[in-house]
Amino acid sequence: MSSETTKVRHLVEHLFSEEMSVIDIGFGGDKIVPYAHGADFATPYGVPVGSDIVDIPCNVEEGLPIEDDTYDIVYSSHLIEDFLDTKKILTDFIRVLKPGGTLITVIPNELIYREHCRNTGQPYNQHHQITEMGMDYLKTQLEELGEWEYIVESDCEIVYNVVLAAKQII
Repeated sequence: MSSETTKVRHLVEHLFSEEMSVIDIGFGGDKIVPYAHGADFATPYGVPVGSDIVDIPCNVEEGLPIEDDTYDIVYSSHLIEDFLDTKKILTDFIRVLKPGGTLITVIPNELIYREHCRNTGQPYNQHHQITEMGMDYLKTQLEELGEWEYIVESDCEIVYNVVLAAKQII
């Protein structure tokens, strides 16, 4: 089984370099780049999709145990839709992002995801909390937290995946 990160990696890999500090939050065993710090439950839930180790064991909902302004890139795939308070989660992601850094999120377009599950018989992820989740919802949440330059926008080019890379304007 390939991870959602594997499916979208080619859309964002040009944004990374080994000189950058990178965190992959909720990576589930498949980090976006090998040198990323992986933050997740000590044992990620669900079906493992890779063998990368957890560097920063934590419950994201309780906050990241990381100092402010630590990372050049914060990456997270298929995680923020699992929380009712999207803004709280994004605020914590932005807190650990260096000023002018890049936030990359991969989320499902929830309506298309649900339709995909129905059409394919794939079990629906019951952890998803936000039925409006999609590109417009994500941009609205981000814009309420600061100014952003969108550098990658992919809206369901790959099944139900929404990929948004945003550089923080300081």
